Amino acid sequence: MGVFASSFVPSEEETVSVKPANPRWIVDHVKACDASIITVQRCWQRFLQLGGNKNGVLPPKAKIYSSTDKFLKQILALIPKYENNVISFQVYLNACVWFEAASPEVKSKLLFYLLNKGQLVDTALFARVLSHLYEGTSQADLEELASVTVKEIGDGNEEAFNEDNFVNYALQSNSLTAECGSDRKIGLRRSSFRKLNVLWQYIFMFYKCYYSSQSSSSYRDLSC
Repeated sequence: MGVFASSFVPSEEETVSVKPANPRWIVDHVKACDASIITVQRCWQRFLQLGGNKNGVLPPKAKIYSSTDKFLKQILALIPKYENNVISFQVYLNACVWFEAASPEVKSKLLFYLLNKGQLVDTALFARVLSHLYEGTSQADLEELASVTVKEIGDGNEEAFNEDNFVNYALQSNSLTAECGSDRKIGLRRSSFRKLNVLWQYIFMFYKCYYSSQSSSSYRDLSC
């Protein structure tokens, strides 16, 4: 996203000038960002959940910035801000539209970067990531799942995985067609990566995740 982030900021002529209270708020963003009405509506609702205000911006004091989640802060750091350190809804929406259109490989690379700023991801770090997905699960179970998954992503490396490992794993996971549960390793691969994308969806509040072809309503269930 970093390479493309500058394109998220509209020119003065392209900037939506009306305020959220104006009936044209949604329609003007549909035209400006080349997005569907339902996309704009859903993204606007998520933007409000993040702490967006009546002026259509996410101010520095928005509740989302009080989070201690390192993963979330890395996402926010990638989104361009204006001089007063606010994120406009139009910039946020442009980022959402870009993410939806990006290729699976680009999505995977971005997700890997967000895990640890592009550095190697080891079992301890991945266990912390999984803790967002499996709330209420014991630390021992999280570490076991992280250990198995890191080894699988790392193609046999038990210590950590890099970007190439992660991207290959992600693309393979997306193409798997075996029935869940018929093979525990296949089930684990499909389940783990699908749930990892639910984490992405939850934190960044995108209305859609590319890989999530199945319902995410039961993502806390440890079974596939």
